[in-house]
Amino acid sequence: MRKYRYLLSFTITFSTILAFQSDGWLSFATVMYAFGILPLLELVLPADPSNFSDSEETILAKDKLFDFFILAAAASQFVLFGYFLLNIATVDPSQLTFWGRSLSFGVHTGVMGINVGHELGHRVEKWMQRIAMGLLSTSLYAHFFIEHNFGHHKNVGTPHDPSSARLNEPIYSFWLRAVSQGIISAYNIEKNRLQRKKLPVFSVHNLFLILMLVQTALLIGVYAIFGKTVLLAFLLSATTGFLLLETVNYIEHYGLTRRKVSDRRYEDVNVTHSWNSDHIIGRSVLFELSRHSDHHENPYRKYQILKHYDQSPQMPTGYPGMMLLTLIPPLWFYVMTEKSINYMEISKEELLRKFNERSRTTLMDTLHIQYTDVGPDYLVAEMPVGPQVHQPYGVLHGGATAALAESVGSAASALHIDRNTQQVYGIEISCNHLRSISEGKVVATAKAIHLGRSTHLWEIEVRDTEGKLISHCKLTNMVVSKRN
Repeated sequence: MRKYRYLLSFTITFSTILAFQSDGWLSFATVMYAFGILPLLELVLPADPSNFSDSEETILAKDKLFDFFILAAAASQFVLFGYFLLNIATVDPSQLTFWGRSLSFGVHTGVMGINVGHELGHRVEKWMQRIAMGLLSTSLYAHFFIEHNFGHHKNVGTPHDPSSARLNEPIYSFWLRAVSQGIISAYNIEKNRLQRKKLPVFSVHNLFLILMLVQTALLIGVYAIFGKTVLLAFLLSATTGFLLLETVNYIEHYGLTRRKVSDRRYEDVNVTHSWNSDHIIGRSVLFELSRHSDHHENPYRKYQILKHYDQSPQMPTGYPGMMLLTLIPPLWFYVMTEKSINYMEISKEELLRKFNERSRTTLMDTLHIQYTDVGPDYLVAEMPVGPQVHQPYGVLHGGATAALAESVGSAASALHIDRNTQQVYGIEISCNHLRSISEGKVVATAKAIHLGRSTHLWEIEVRDTEGKLISHCKLTNMVVSKRN
């Protein structure tokens, strides 16, 4: 029966129909339901971090009922869009009801239009992608299809992403930046695609321009058929819809950044680069959008099998409550800024833990090498000095120093490759031993000299705990494709 919980999403539709049939404050029914009742429920009900087993996932991924749910949600947006235009035509903008119904449909557009369009936009079937673009057009935000799939997923957590909120950036300035830069980004993405294919930018091949023309035609059509009052209501609902989307982007990535590992690239996207929420009401109403960490690591995974990961940062409550919190920036910063800073520090510790864990039962384990610090352009490891690494004269063996240097340099290279398809091997190392040491520990710091597509060159300084230089090494690594 768990699969039927996604029917909760249609409570948004029912509340919107109620709003269309009501006057006065009750015309805000969808707004009150989405941002009054749902946040309270999520504060009371516990989160559910459980995942399906592999065998259950396989079955659920092929279950067409989930496609039916998402397509029915799309249909509800298209039907209510037409109903909204007819319904609002009889209401004067001076009445509270006009604003209540427009905002209620705006919330419906955010959930059943943009959110469902987001899910369908990630599907590989072209017809589903076309439905996604149609849904996004009802919020005048069709360029999102381009920018989100080919910009946001590539640049999330970097300064190049309009939809990644920075630490202490208020939601109101974020809206301006995300909306304006998102449009520019979508245009540039499509322009660059056409230029790579040697096709004219201003042509029928330009999807961005086609989507803009469709939306312009929609605006003209609404005005021509229904008049300026309905056009105003449409603009109000569309703006509500896309601001809800950008608010969701704000809470999903606030303060989380990917490390820059070279002049040309950032670390690979993983489940630590998005805030996650396992609160079951929001998950159901939003078709699992709130399991956003897994979505960014696996963007083609269908909504019904998105996973919880323990290492993902977790929101203190569900999406509706977090969205309300953003509207009071000082309160949002009080709750989330320190969480973001602490989590990024934890992520660094998690990376070091993984390096040290992989060293078990290897030479690094034998020599008691431990990775201790990492940054955008460096990696640090230390090794204790005692009889086990001495040469016959009772001082540190040069071979042990070289092993430390190659270990830290090779691990550093691993930060600068796609670890799903590539691996690195050391092919040459040279060390100049400048000072001896007989006890204590040595600390090796690897810094990149050259990071090419096929080779990496590292400079590694090995120092004692007083900072005196023990050895100066250079390591060349070869980057190769993994064998299947």
